[in-house]
Amino acid sequence: MSFIQKVSQTFSSYAQTSDRHSEKELETHYYKTNVKQAIEAVESVVSTKNGYEIKSVQEERGEIGIAISKPKGALMIVTVTMVRPFRTAIDFSVSTESKVSFGFGKKAIIEMYEQLDKTLPFIEAGSSE
Repeated sequence: MSFIQKVSQTFSSYAQTSDRHSEKELETHYYKTNVKQAIEAVESVVSTKNGYEIKSVQEERGEIGIAISKPKGALMIVTVTMVRPFRTAIDFSVSTESKVSFGFGKKAIIEMYEQLDKTLPFIEAGSSE
């Protein structure tokens, strides 16, 4: 990552994952599970995190809204998509309330992925298809 990308990330109030992200840590994670189990795993991980509160779960759309109050105010949207049977993608987007986030969104996403990787059968990060 270039110096300019690091600086812009420091001042960015938004972070998100994608299949082919420029930062390896922010590539979509795929798990050998279904949508229902993936949503339950996300809910379980969130319940253990101080300052995180689930605000909405829309299982039919595969979306979970999470309010983060500590250490910074932020909104996290989790999108769970079944790509094919027993191959489910989990993506995150995080918007912080402050203009200077010091990479909070990225850190929050990485922490969630680390815990989900321990909870669900991890297949890969980024799509090889």
